[in-house]
Amino acid sequence: EPTFIRKKQIDYLHRFVDAAEKAHLGLWVCGGWGVEALTLEEYPREHRDIDFLVFRLYSSAFHVMARRMNFHFAGESYYGFSVSRYDGGAPILVRFGFLDWEDDDRLVTYLPQHTVNWPCGGLLMQPNLPVAGKNVPCCDWEMLYAASQLYTFLNPEDGEAPDAELINQQVDAERRREIAENLIVPCEPA
Repeated sequence: EPTFIRKKQIDYLHRFVDAAEKAHLGLWVCGGWGVEALTLEEYPREHRDIDFLVFRLYSSAFHVMARRMNFHFAGESYYGFSVSRYDGGAPILVRFGFLDWEDDDRLVTYLPQHTVNWPCGGLLMQPNLPVAGKNVPCCDWEMLYAASQLYTFLNPEDGEAPDAELINQQVDAERRREIAENLIVPCEPA
């Protein structure tokens, strides 16, 4: 039986997905909820937050969307923003990571001194998979691996992501090495 917080997270995950689809905005489930979707919910666990990847270009639309759902801003940075709210006494935290398109059609995220090169040939090729019975746009295993590496880079004090071992099992060692080599690179001077 799902816990109260899990039910609330699922509800808000679905609400954000529905609102993004209605507004024709790209949004992809990442993090632990993405792992659950890719494993067809074989590895359910408690999640501390909901992670999405969205285009930086539409960040203001996601700010408005979060406000309309009575979320408050919990933090903002160059790579994304977080919102939170209390629902029935339970904290709900949602993190939005930014994606940008490079002129040569690469998917990147710009950091102050680095560029993140996502291992994705096209977001439309990412899977739509069920989370609690409803199909949602999700990141594939390679994108989840890249996201976990980026999270560790940005938050080294937190250590490895909770699902890192499972993700590593799904992306072979050679591909992980290739992704890691090209993922986070120093910005080149203009």
